[in-house]
Amino acid sequence: DAGAAVLVEKPLCRTLAEADLIVAAAHAHQQHVLYAENLAYAPVINELVGRVAALGQLEHLEVRTIQALPTWGDFTSDEWGGGALFDLGVHPLAIALLVAAAAGEGRPVAVTAQLRGGEGHNSDEHADVTLQFASGLHAHVVSSWQGGPTTVWDVQVASATGVLRADLMPTPTLELNGEAIALPPITAPVAAVEQFGYVAQLKALVDDSADGRTPTMSAAFGRDVLQVVCAAYSAAGSGTAVALPFAGPRHLTPLELWHSGGGAG
Repeated sequence: DAGAAVLVEKPLCRTLAEADLIVAAAHAHQQHVLYAENLAYAPVINELVGRVAALGQLEHLEVRTIQALPTWGDFTSDEWGGGALFDLGVHPLAIALLVAAAAGEGRPVAVTAQLRGGEGHNSDEHADVTLQFASGLHAHVVSSWQGGPTTVWDVQVASATGVLRADLMPTPTLELNGEAIALPPITAPVAAVEQFGYVAQLKALVDDSADGRTPTMSAAFGRDVLQVVCAAYSAAGSGTAVALPFAGPRHLTPLELWHSGGGAG
């Protein structure tokens, strides 16, 4: 309301009702709200997404973020709103949506999910999610806090004509059919802030606000990701596929959707 451009961290908020308010506020203020999905601005993801269309009809899409449970923060508290899928999983889900859109798949039409909890709390620590597209493509997303000592963040996209593979950790790399693809040189003193899109993200916020453009990572995109998250928790709770766009309760957190059997309780 004061006229400032706003960077909203991920996940966008805890409920779709809250997301609706943020999207409405962004619309009322010339879209000067950027959803902080930094990986959308990472050079390795930009290069990957830019090459997807050349593969033709996709037959396989998998995005994984697997690491150890954080030792700080309140990520497993009920008040947080959700666990590994809600907090960490928004990254691979965003990448899956960007890749699918670049391949001409459009938006997913349904989601199924299996969640696994941990000791001493009610949150999920591991999630296996399948996004179903109208074309028949089933994209697989794994988000886990039950990984080993080595963090795994990767993307694999395949068609009948080729395979694209990106590794984000520990150092971003990209391959096409097993051959390395050169990524832009890093100029930042701390490589990670450039490799993982933080520099480009802030530049986009400044430039989009100055030019009156709606950010690529708009509040509406953040809501789209949260919508998939809510549908996935609902699917895990009900044990059935949940259609997209999500038509369930908009006032419940993802964790509440899971533990209420999909929002029906």
